[in-house]
Amino acid sequence: MKKYLISLVLISTLLFPWQVLAATFPDVSSSHNNFMGIEYLVEIGTLKGYDDGTFRPEGTVNRAELMKIMVAGQGLDPDAGLYNNCFPDIKDDWYAKYVCFGKTMGWVGGYPDGSFKPENTVSKVEAAKILINSLGLSSNLSTTVTEKKIYFACWC
Repeated sequence: MKKYLISLVLISTLLFPWQVLAATFPDVSSSHNNFMGIEYLVEIGTLKGYDDGTFRPEGTVNRAELMKIMVAGQGLDPDAGLYNNCFPDIKDDWYAKYVCFGKTMGWVGGYPDGSFKPENTVSKVEAAKILINSLGLSSNLSTTVTEKKIYFACWC
């Protein structure tokens, strides 16, 4: 149950438009729509913000960052010695253990050229697919699904 709660908070915090955030971060106000979710995820160690102390709520999340959030969000900390070099563009970067763990678990795959493209901004469809896979649910989504083909009541 905790895994589902954390996943729901992650999705609402990551996929929906951010504005300005809160107390833990100078660029986050307590009136922000996702303030409570962000504070909770920081408190349990899933999110930490950037090295300069900011959260950058107006920014985007890349594929590497999402994998760290998904793995840490489930309370996992993979061994970097076991999870590395799973894609040609994933070597010994800070995110290698998260990406390679996610690949091993079947949460994420690469692109047709064999790469992972960790710096690419994660799309809503990619994030939804990774979330579904990480929860062990059946997505039945082909690799050709686009955001235009999926209807959501509100991306808010």
